[in-house]
Amino acid sequence: MADKSDKVAMTVAGTMMVIVALALMPFSTGFYTLLIFNLLMGLGSAVSIPAGSAITAQLGRKLGMGSVMGLFNTAFGIGGGIGPIIAGIILMATNLFFVFVSSAIIVLIGTIIFYYLMKNNIEYKMPQGLQK
Repeated sequence: MADKSDKVAMTVAGTMMVIVALALMPFSTGFYTLLIFNLLMGLGSAVSIPAGSAITAQLGRKLGMGSVMGLFNTAFGIGGGIGPIIAGIILMATNLFFVFVSSAIIVLIGTIIFYYLMKNNIEYKMPQGLQK
């Protein structure tokens, strides 16, 4: 699906699902609402991560696959390492509600930056023969 659709739109749509799930998490009243919010987050990730990987591969054809994939994986790793640390700092300073709300805000800011950069990125605009 990521190869045949608008990858930027898929990434943004999936990330918006994650943002909604994160923002709703503090309002969970029990197991089933938590399950629904986590399923929404998983669905959003299932939509956005393959599209992001496809964008990375597409950019890699022009900019060098090793460099682009290395940068993509480094950014993913840094986010996975720094995210919980920042969440812990926010938790110590405030409460659990603000951990999820601030996470949703951070992801929203990142999504806006991603969208702006991708829509204005000349390198991403591939020749018609190379697009699927």
